Amino acid sequence: MARSNLYPPIIPDSLPAFNINGNCIIYFNLSPYNSTTEIKGIHVSITNQRTNASAINSLTGIMFINGSPSINTINPNNGYKYYIAVTGLFQVNEIYKVQLRFSTEKAPDQVSAQWLYEKRD
Repeated sequence: MARSNLYPPIIPDSLPAFNINGNCIIYFNLSPYNSTTEIKGIHVSITNQRTNASAINSLTGIMFINGSPSINTINPNNGYKYYIAVTGLFQVNEIYKVQLRFSTEKAPDQVSAQWLYEKRD
């Protein structure tokens, strides 16, 4: 079976402010070497820069989104073609680091440490 290389998304240096009780919208573009048909899932990590605590409410600290990214219809003139909406445990006046990783397969409903270990490559 042929293996597909997924290159990281292109994310802006900073994201727009958002209401902490709503969604954080993460805009991005794909590498010119990838297409949405190759992407079966997105792994999202959001970390508080001061405390190093995850803003994702899960045991792994990673949010798994199955499927391809959404086309940017919210703010189409900002130069970014895609987005995902994330809810998290955000605090006022804090800076967060956002990391996205694409996957060629969907995550199971219940992600286990064993599944993460097997998919580490």
